[in-house]
Formats: sequence, C-alpha cells, structure tokens
Amino acid sequence: MARAPRREASRHRGVGARDAMPTEPRVVADWDELRTIVEQGGSQWLVLEGTVRETSTVTVPLGSSVIVEGRDVHVVRSAQRRQFDVAVGASVTFSGSWTLEGQRSALTGAAFACGAVGSHLCIRGAVAAVVPDAEPDEATGCASLFQTAGELILEEGARVSGWVVGRAQDPSASGAAIRVEGARARLTMRGGEVRDNMCVGLGEAPSPAVQVRDGAHFSLEGGAILDNNLTGTAAVNGGGVYLSEARLTMTGGRISHNAAYCGGGVYAVGDDPRRTLVSLLGGAIEGNAAQFIGGGVYASGSLAVDGGEVLENAALYGGGIYNGDGVLAVSSGSIARNFAMSTQYAGGGVYIGRHGRLKGTGGTIEDNGCEGIGGGVYAKGETELAGTDVTGNLAQMGGGIANDRGEMMLVAGVVEGNRAVTGGGVLNTGCVVITGGVVAQNRAVDAADDLCNHGGSLDLSLCDSLAWFPDAEGRRSSEEGAEHEGPISLAPAALDGPLTLHAEVSVAA
Repeated sequence: MARAPRREASRHRGVGARDAMPTEPRVVADWDELRTIVEQGGSQWLVLEGTVRETSTVTVPLGSSVIVEGRDVHVVRSAQRRQFDVAVGASVTFSGSWTLEGQRSALTGAAFACGAVGSHLCIRGAVAAVVPDAEPDEATGCASLFQTAGELILEEGARVSGWVVGRAQDPSASGAAIRVEGARARLTMRGGEVRDNMCVGLGEAPSPAVQVRDGAHFSLEGGAILDNNLTGTAAVNGGGVYLSEARLTMTGGRISHNAAYCGGGVYAVGDDPRRTLVSLLGGAIEGNAAQFIGGGVYASGSLAVDGGEVLENAALYGGGIYNGDGVLAVSSGSIARNFAMSTQYAGGGVYIGRHGRLKGTGGTIEDNGCEGIGGGVYAKGETELAGTDVTGNLAQMGGGIANDRGEMMLVAGVVEGNRAVTGGGVLNTGCVVITGGVVAQNRAVDAADDLCNHGGSLDLSLCDSLAWFPDAEGRRSSEEGAEHEGPISLAPAALDGPLTLHAEVSVAA
C-alpha cells in the first residue's frame, strides 16, 4: 500500500512533540525493539508487521510523540497487562490495522492503551479485539480497551471494535471500548466508528462502547457509534454512550442501532444532575432499542435538542427520550417516529418523569407511536410548550400529549393531526393552562378528538374563542352536547375541576 509519510508526519506536529517527527517510518522487528525505542523518548514513527507477541508494557515518556503504525499486525496478549502507558505530556497515534488476540480473561483484563492526565491519544486506524467464544458466565475481564484521563481523538478512518467486557461487582468498574474520566479528560470523535462491542454476565453494567465520567467531555462531530451490545447478556445502561456527571455535545455523526436495558443510545445520569449535560446540536440518535426505559436517550440531567434528531428508537417507556430528573429543552430539531412498545406503558416520543420538565420553544415532536398512553408526550412533571409542534402522533389514549397529574402550559405552537382511541390531541388528568397556540384537527375513535380532561384542572381563561363541535363519529362532547350542534363561543373564564371537554380550541398567539 502506498504511504504518504510527509503528510502523516505533518499532521502529527502540534500535539506536544518536542522534536520534528521523522519523515520516514522505521520498521521494528518485535515488541522488545518497539519498547526500547519508544522509551528512549523523542519523536518516533514506528511500524509493526505480522504477528507480534507482546512481552511488557511500553511506557511513552514525558514530552515524547510517537506514531505506531500497524501493518495488518496481530498483537498476541499473554498476560493481563497494558500494552501502552502514556505519560503526562506524551502523545501516541495509532494508525493502520491492529488486531488484538489472546486468552479471554487475559485479553480483556487490562487496557490496550492508558493515558495520564495531560496525555494525548489519537486513533486513525482500525483496532479490533478478537475475543474467543465462551459461555457468558466464563471469566471475562472488566478493563477498557482505551482508557484515559487526558485527550483521545478519533479521526476519519478510525474503528474500535470487538471488545467484550464482564460485569464488575461494582458497576462503575466495568470497562468499555473507550473510557474517558476526570475533569481534564476529553473525547473528540471527528469520524470513524465504535462498533460491535458488548457486555456479558448477570446484573447491571454501563455501556461496553463509550463511557464518559467524572467531569469529562465528549464532543461527537462525525462518525458513528453503532451496533453495540446487540448480543450482550448483561443489563446494560447505555448501549452506545454512558455519561456519569459528564457532558456530551453532539454536532454531527450518529449513535445508532445500539441495544440496552435502559438508554439504548445514550444513558446520562449522576448524583448531581446539574453536572450531566447532553446537547444535541446536530447528527442523529436513531434506531436504538431499550428493553425498559429510554430507547434513544435516558437522561436524569439537562438535555437540549437544538438541531439534532432523535429518530426511530423504541422502548417500553419513552421510545425516543426518557427524562426522569432535569430539564428537556427542545428548541429545534426533531423527535420523530419513535415507539413505546406495550399497552401497559407510555411515551412514544417523550416521557417526562415526576421530577422532570419539558420546555419546548421550537422543533417538532411528530409521528411517534405508543400502544399505551401519550403518543407524542407523556408527562408526570412539568410541560411548557411555547412553539414546539406536536403532530401526527398515535396512542390508545392521549395521541398528542398525555398530562398525567402533571402541570402543563400551552403558550404557542400547534397540537394537531394526532390520533387516539380517547383524547386524540390532549388527555389531561392534572393541570392544563392554555394561553396560546392551537389544538385542532386531532381525531379519536371513541371520544374527545382534541381535548379530554378527566378529573383535572383545565384553565381556558385567556382563550379568545372556543369552538365546540360534535366528535368526528357523531358523538356528543358531553351529556348536554346535543344542544350544541354548531360551534359556540365561550366567554373567557377559568374552568376548574372535573370536566370532560371534546372540542377544537383555537386561541390567540
């Protein structure tokens, strides 16, 4: 294969190297020669070829800058030890093609590369672990393939795959293909893939693909995190990405087709929800599945959808997003075609827990479905819609929105084109205040095309007009509905207490 040595060397400068990077690579004979050269320090461009049996840990010293290129290299791991320790201020780039082999417990019992605070790791090639087949309960290590408290960058062409980890007695000790942790740690994904990693064993475990912890920041700009934990046996939280008091900023790329117990795509939690921040500014979280909660995203911190897409995910609760504790802010972008999979459960697009809050100022929640309650949104907490459109959703009850003993305010935007058996547009058992926007053109099979209030509080005191129609199937809106064959106007007044209202509501913006 033709090489471009000068371009490779040039790209590597500026990552902390003290000496100029060599313009030609040096082929080393074996692992011992690699270790000897690297530990001398300075800038090196080294090549490994064929099958290599590692014999010890290579320590990359302070101030060194190393490119290690694998030319279809197979590294045979013989013990539970790291292959590379990268010191403070040191830099290592892995390029080419790498395959890691060894006995199951030896292979997954220690990191391949571990970076200290202030270190720099870069992946430009393919790093694949080949873990021998074994029964799920056979001893499996809990280490991470790449682990750092410094900086890790995945460039276009990177691929990290095949890592298999077991569940640790302490879930926080379970590893992943990539794990970054600490306030000075940063993971940047500009391209490439993290795929086909899984966790085995019984009990709860974090993601086997990407873990970001303890104040670290993950910037996803391109590439894909996909097909992780599809055959795993542990109850994994976060099939693609696990955040614990950490941040994810997604401006591009995909988190897709991952599987988990909770948080099929992303699982974001922390003892202090204020330190767990997810910002979806671009890219897509799509096609993920959770056996229980949060098909696309499970979040207990702050989650912002501002240009990104949450598409075609599935779970029992919260097919697209489950927000249990914190604020879900939707200002642009789309939450669409997600699904909650059982008549017993809720929230096709979005599920807001008792301590959660949905604040929508733009964007769309559309074409989601639920066999139970709340096709677009199911909320136990607070909901404020001031511009977000809820359209084309489907459920048994509350096709657009189900406000279940929560507090909801509609200020602007539209709730229309939703369908249900009961409560096509909005189903309310809590407190709803409507001061603007439109609730119209929804459909219900049995009753309440647009608004259905069951034992809650409905405040329409600021409405300019309320048009009261018979339901589409000819059913009347109440016991007295037959007296109102045509639309009527109601003077502004607060309507509190139990009221079953089947109507089209149109209010001033």
